[in-house]
Amino acid sequence: MKKVNILPLLCLIGFWLISHIAFSQERGSAFYLLQQVQFFRTPNLSDALSNSNLSDLPVTFGSGVGGYGYSKNFVIGGEGTYFSGERKNNNTQTDIDGGWGYFYTGYRYTKNKLVVQPTAGIGFGGYTITLLNKENPITSLNGGTDRLVRVSNGNFLVHSGLLLEYAISSTNSIGLKSGYNFSLGKRAYESDFGDLNIKDPFSAFYINLTFSFTLK
Repeated sequence: MKKVNILPLLCLIGFWLISHIAFSQERGSAFYLLQQVQFFRTPNLSDALSNSNLSDLPVTFGSGVGGYGYSKNFVIGGEGTYFSGERKNNNTQTDIDGGWGYFYTGYRYTKNKLVVQPTAGIGFGGYTITLLNKENPITSLNGGTDRLVRVSNGNFLVHSGLLLEYAISSTNSIGLKSGYNFSLGKRAYESDFGDLNIKDPFSAFYINLTFSFTLK
């Protein structure tokens, strides 16, 4: 699943192409940097980790880039994030790293220096989870006897979000965005030993802190 790490770059390139085509004669566009925290929902994997006395998935933190163009109140843009996290418990450790990216459309409400912008879109994301037990072999997940096991999952996703943005100058704004990204179906986790008999949706609640630059 390491290929998901290039999603922020792909989303940024896609945003530039779309904004130049759709908004070359119109209102404006912006580029932004973001810091993100994600709370992944993996109920079936979490149960399996608990039964194996392994640490559950940690809260993950990420950074990324995005951008959008707007014409009057209509918005179209893209966003990509790389994230990672770590949780330790006695002799066990669970690490996660991955990324997601998506294109979105939305509607822009402005009043004085404040912008409210709900968005929805589609994209793709994935992650790799590394499980470590320093004392005992991990057996219930894959039938092996390794103390270190890697599993991965990914899927197409539906993006939803709500951005609140405040202009601090004529060219810069700070914002807070929250939402939920989710897949429409479950997918089995993959490992070096083949697919596991564990399925979860690829979904997470997220919160972004953004800093944007007006381009025109």
